Amino acid sequence: MRSYLCHGYLFKAQNRMKISIKTHGASINHLAWGAIRRFKANGKTLTWKQAFAFAVDALNVKDRMATGVVEFSFVKVSTGEVRAAKGTRELSNIPAEFHPKGTSTKSETTNVVSYFDLGVQGWRSFDISNLIPSLV
Repeated sequence: MRSYLCHGYLFKAQNRMKISIKTHGASINHLAWGAIRRFKANGKTLTWKQAFAFAVDALNVKDRMATGVVEFSFVKVSTGEVRAAKGTRELSNIPAEFHPKGTSTKSETTNVVSYFDLGVQGWRSFDISNLIPSLV
């Protein structure tokens, strides 16, 4: 199993690549290069292989949220603290009073993921590049 260092933590990459390189290639490249730039800015190094594994894991979490409840952790941008969350984007797991109203014309950005936090019963968002996929 592949391991990589992210935000000072050592992670094992998930061995379930359910996303397609053909359909998610641009997002994977965007996230991987962003991770490399972030690490370089902090005086650390990240290989392309490690960055690619991180990007695939991050997109797998986002895709799994669309079909069920996912427990995950991420580093908050505002404070730098690690936050654990249990969230979903699947409407059947979200109380009716919190369902989105109407349709949004706003396109979702590549990095910011909105989700319904089941712990606080409210909508939240996080930068997917700050995701901590799985601790060793």
